[in-house]
Amino acid sequence: MSEVVLETRKVAKITGKFVIPSYQRGYRWDIEVTRLLDDIYENGSKPYCLQPIVVKQSDDGFIVIDGQQRLTTIYLIYKYFYDVFGGRGASLPNFTLNYKIREASAEYLLNLDFNRRDENIDFYYMANAYDLIDKWFSQCPSDEEKFAAINNIRTYFVQNVSIIWYETDSTEDERALFTRLNIGKIRLTNAELVKAMMLSKSYNPKITDERKNEISIQWDLIERELKNDSLWYFLTNNNGKHYQTRIDLILDLIAEKSNSEKEEYFTFFKFSQRSKNEDITKIWEDILHRFLILKGWYNDRELYHKIGYLIATGDSKYCLSEIFRKSKGIEKSKFNKLLDKLIRESVSLNKKGTSHDEKKHYHELDYTNSTDKRMLQRILLLFNVESVLEIKDKQKFPFDVYKSPDEGVVWSLEHIHAQHSESLKDEKQWRRWLEEHKAAIEILDKGLSEEERHGDILNELTEILQRATIGSTNFKNLQEQIERVLSADGGEGIHHIGNLAILNTKNNAAINNSVFAVKRKHIIELDMKGQFIPPCTKNVFLKYYSMSEGTNLYYWGHNDYVAYIKEINRLLKDKYLEEEISTAAVEEVE
Repeated sequence: MSEVVLETRKVAKITGKFVIPSYQRGYRWDIEVTRLLDDIYENGSKPYCLQPIVVKQSDDGFIVIDGQQRLTTIYLIYKYFYDVFGGRGASLPNFTLNYKIREASAEYLLNLDFNRRDENIDFYYMANAYDLIDKWFSQCPSDEEKFAAINNIRTYFVQNVSIIWYETDSTEDERALFTRLNIGKIRLTNAELVKAMMLSKSYNPKITDERKNEISIQWDLIERELKNDSLWYFLTNNNGKHYQTRIDLILDLIAEKSNSEKEEYFTFFKFSQRSKNEDITKIWEDILHRFLILKGWYNDRELYHKIGYLIATGDSKYCLSEIFRKSKGIEKSKFNKLLDKLIRESVSLNKKGTSHDEKKHYHELDYTNSTDKRMLQRILLLFNVESVLEIKDKQKFPFDVYKSPDEGVVWSLEHIHAQHSESLKDEKQWRRWLEEHKAAIEILDKGLSEEERHGDILNELTEILQRATIGSTNFKNLQEQIERVLSADGGEGIHHIGNLAILNTKNNAAINNSVFAVKRKHIIELDMKGQFIPPCTKNVFLKYYSMSEGTNLYYWGHNDYVAYIKEINRLLKDKYLEEEISTAAVEEVE
């Protein structure tokens, strides 16, 4: 059994005979040739590394499992340099390409007879790629500048362009690997490359089989633990599709990879650079140590809720890498205080230096303002998280459900008390709205005396619903009457925090045009079906914060507004808010 060989190798140092198996299609790069030259040019003087070339040793040389297109393009670029310089200071590549079954392609690549370019599809694409290389350099204003540019790029190619050389074990099923990397379009991941680096004697000459087995087992255990969505969505807002393997999250964290980083194999390059000055075993211990720290945060209920909230805000200032960076070298008590400071900052309305007249207040935040809306959602998320944390048991806020990987689920603000909606546009929507609100009035009337009941409007509703068509005029008239019946206080503070709660868009879509009584019914039904309703949203619609003798379950009124805001203040004001949330927005309308 041979060892996996993994390294970054200068393009100029690629040697040997490469065999393209018969099951692979021929050379097909077109615009990719120009993109490669653009990327190299835009990289300035920094080293540039191509994507992996995956090979397997055989009696005939190296079988190319992945990388035929790159190797052929490298060959064509070197041939172009050789042709321009007439062999003076430039040479052909130190490797050859042999295309199984298509043997004429290897000969054509060497000679590039343009009169034969249309003989077959391989010839066409090879000649076309060469033309594209020439056209790229021909953009230079003069022949002198073109020659200088060619010479500069040639020197850069020799000195700074590398590939990731991945030589598989001799027992590897090459066809299966080819299918995964090419037909399945699943590239080698940073995690696969880093793991291969850990186990490769080219990076770690002294590693024993026992140590390799130990690292492999620990690696797989970390990956398995990260498959636990509760842990995963505590650490990140990215769903599993963002990473082919979840351990990539830990590796990116250690490599300090930014969200804006475009280099696909940035993380592997970082680890490869570290290996030049650091023992591989030490690097592995760092990976294991970082994971155990994150797992410790997850198991600590207070840290779980504080860190989980900050990451869930989606603000780059509070992402995992930033929190981890700030946590280095400080003890737990100071770390907790740091998290409290970050949370206060996350819900702060006023920057330092803001004058008293310019300061904004929480009760002034308005749903119709996009910036205010984001802050309102952040405050209510924190309210939900703190409500769960306050419960003295093992219960945790389910960030995995809140960040549901289900398609189309996005959490947003919902009005508790209905705002008059203009979004109902057709007969089907009008009929459903009237039927649901008719049922709400009928339930309300059961608790009223004969004189207080709403017989007239119910009779009108019954008569309208029996018609084949309702009509927009009839609907709008009935909608206004129904909203008056089912609204206790006339819509006070409708766009302010005392009238808002968090729901996901799938649930929200079913109820956002309804008054409180109908929304309450939907919330209870969703809860009974086992769908996640944020705890404070559920408490609002169950009147948990304003429950008292005589409370009407079918209205959302002034007392409910005030009780809700008081509960938010009780939980958040002393710890995180800059000031108490005033009830002014609802008191002004009394």
